[in-house]
Amino acid sequence: MSQNEQYYLVRLPLTDGEETNIRSELLEGSILDPAHMFARLVGIIGAPIQPCAYVENVTGPDDWCPLVRRTDMEAQVDAAILRRREVERAALYTVPFDVARAVAELPDRTSPDGDPEMMRVTTKELLGIVRSAIDAAMNAENGNG
Repeated sequence: MSQNEQYYLVRLPLTDGEETNIRSELLEGSILDPAHMFARLVGIIGAPIQPCAYVENVTGPDDWCPLVRRTDMEAQVDAAILRRREVERAALYTVPFDVARAVAELPDRTSPDGDPEMMRVTTKELLGIVRSAIDAAMNAENGNG
């Protein structure tokens, strides 16, 4: 790995600002061959990263543009998936409690005599409550709640 090589990390999906910058570059920039245009666009939307031992060169299409990849990419992806699942599991943990509370708070309901723990709810009401609790948990997980 040469000290003169520059590496970029491109995160997807692109933000609105990145898309605007690309459009501006395509409309206002000089006309370049595809390899130079690609390199220029990656420079606009990519974040420079330092070369390191776990990054290796791989050949791009038709050898016109060197690409890089992390040698531990599979492990990184697996770890990211596990972290995401843990977050989702934590967000969904409260759903049963939220459902029970919402059913208990339905208006004009009483428990049968001798069974104060029983809650009466119709299928339609329960489905709506469960869906709302899941939506609330997922919104909270995504920072919208």
